[in-house]
Parts: sequence; C-alpha cells; structure tokens
Amino acid sequence: MLRTLATEYLQASQEMGGGRRVVDLVGRRLESLVQGRKTREVVDLCSGSGGLTPAVARRLAARGEPVRVTLTDLFPDAGAEARLSSDEREWVRVHPEPVDARAVPAELAGVRTLFIGFHHFPPAEARAIVADAVRAGEPLFVFEGTERRLAALLPFALFCPWLVLALTPFIRPFRASRLLFTYLVPIVPAIVWWDGVVSHLRSYTCEELLELARGTASDWRWEARRERIPGTPVHATSLLGLPPATQEPRCP
Repeated sequence: MLRTLATEYLQASQEMGGGRRVVDLVGRRLESLVQGRKTREVVDLCSGSGGLTPAVARRLAARGEPVRVTLTDLFPDAGAEARLSSDEREWVRVHPEPVDARAVPAELAGVRTLFIGFHHFPPAEARAIVADAVRAGEPLFVFEGTERRLAALLPFALFCPWLVLALTPFIRPFRASRLLFTYLVPIVPAIVWWDGVVSHLRSYTCEELLELARGTASDWRWEARRERIPGTPVHATSLLGLPPATQEPRCP
C-alpha cells in the first residue's frame, strides 16, 4: 500500500506544475524521433504505473502526431490500465506480461523509451539495455530528471518533503490512507525523499552515457544532452541512439 501511495504521488507530480514542462520537453524530443519512421510504435520500458508516458502520448495526439505506446515493466502494475484516462486508452496499452528491459521480446517492436528510470540500473545492466536495443535495431531514447550534482541534490533534499505535503490534497483518486501516511504518520514523504536522493546519487552524466553507449555500438549515432527544463531551474539529461539506417530526427 505504501508503495502504491508513493507511486501515485510521483505520477501526479509529473503531471502538475513543472511536470507539464517535462511532458512538453519529452514530447518534442519524441516527436522528432518518430517523424519519418514507417511505424509510430513506441515501447516504453520500466513504465511502473505509467509515469509521464501517457501524458506525453496525449500531448502528441493533441498536436496531430499520435503514437501507439505499449507500457512494459518487469513487474507489471495491475492497476496501471485503470488509471489511464479514456482518451489515453486510444494511444496507450499496458503489456500484461513481465518484460525485462535487457531482453525485450521481438514482438514488441518500435522506438524504445525509458523515462526517469535508467539510473536504477548499474553500468553492466544499463549497457545490456542499450545492447538489446542495438540488437533489435530499434532507436532508443532515455530521459532522466535527476543529476548527480550537489546543485541539483540539495534543493531536492530541502524542498521535496514540503512539496509532497502541498500536492497531496490534489492527488486522485482520494484515499484516506494517503492523508494518514502523509500528514499524521509522514511515511510517504520519507519514501519519496529517500527514493529521490538515491536517484540523484545514481544518475549518469552525459559523458558516462556516451561512454556506455559507444562501447556497445560505435556505428550508431549517439547523442547525450543536458538541458534546462523550461521555466524551472532543474536540468534534465537524455541519451538518444539511432541505428545507422535511421533518418535523423528534426531538431525540436
């Protein structure tokens, strides 16, 4: 239950305030990546409860650039599909079987994305995720909203618990347990804080991402980028990998 409450907070926070700017940024990058491809299939890895991917799909559909997204995870969330809005279900489906990001089944074809989760994998496993995309010949887009920098970690560590307290009343569906374990017994803020601190400390730099990727396939086009999320002081890091025969995406 506590894991669900923390996951629902993270999901909601990605769709509120600065989260919308993240969705816009990711949407622009993904839009440029799928343009020119024969299919518009996207396979999202390590999706958890959905993360920001459904919101990105909704944004692209509103812009007239719809994609068909399959959410996958090694431990599928049975409630993820129920949390999708009616319009999101037009473009997003939840794969019911476990999917290992290091060995994606061949029937799940399409651009591979991994949003705000790559830092969970140590270098050997992260390299295996990249290598599997290379073997399949599928473009790969990794996006991270955390950085292994003191300037990024300190503000998060100081303000995260207060942000959880401020956003909790707006999270749906309403749960009495959420109020209990946020305000009376503040376990949820502690879980979110700890998860975020660890995520910052485990995040890869652009140089590390490029070294990891190029060591897997030198003939691919690899691009690692650090950029400010518009309207915020926060920076995001991303890795884009394109097979040799793939048309280069237009700059967003």
